[in-house]
Amino acid sequence: MDLIREPSNGMQNSQAEEKPWDRQPGESAKAYRAFALYRDKQADRTFEFVARELRCSGTNIRRWAKQWDWTGRVRAHDILVDRIEHEALSRDRVAMKKRMARQGIDMQTAAADGLSELMRKTGPRGLSASDIAKLAEVGAKLERYARGEDDESYGTFEIRVHIDDPPPDNAEDLAAAKDAVHAALRER
Repeated sequence: MDLIREPSNGMQNSQAEEKPWDRQPGESAKAYRAFALYRDKQADRTFEFVARELRCSGTNIRRWAKQWDWTGRVRAHDILVDRIEHEALSRDRVAMKKRMARQGIDMQTAAADGLSELMRKTGPRGLSASDIAKLAEVGAKLERYARGEDDESYGTFEIRVHIDDPPPDNAEDLAAAKDAVHAALRER
């Protein structure tokens, strides 16, 4: 929170906390404006830039910078900005991993549903047998990646789907394959 002064007595609000990058007691408005320009320039900040922008002498800018400890103040400000950006990035990564894990599970579910439909001979919802196998594979990889399990050998399994309709006497093999797929999905 920025420094808050009561208009009547110039005292600092008891709930406000002065930060190094705020206007300092005794710092003129011009000196603070120069500091704020320097602070906000970030990576390209130079005293020369501030002098050019304000049409002020470099000597005056350097005097203010020394008097008002611009180096220490911008360092404190940069640390805060970096911390805020890092925390936001960390939150975004966690949200992304949750989203990716959910999508991986959804893909695996779609593959299992497609396989079930294929086995019922009603035909999958626009999914070929290879689409189903690819969904299962990519979904499992995506979920493992999102959960930090990058080891390719962990939880891998192979799905083989015969594209043609099975002969009626092979229904038991299909049921066994379906059970194997569902068991592999449960083990993840």
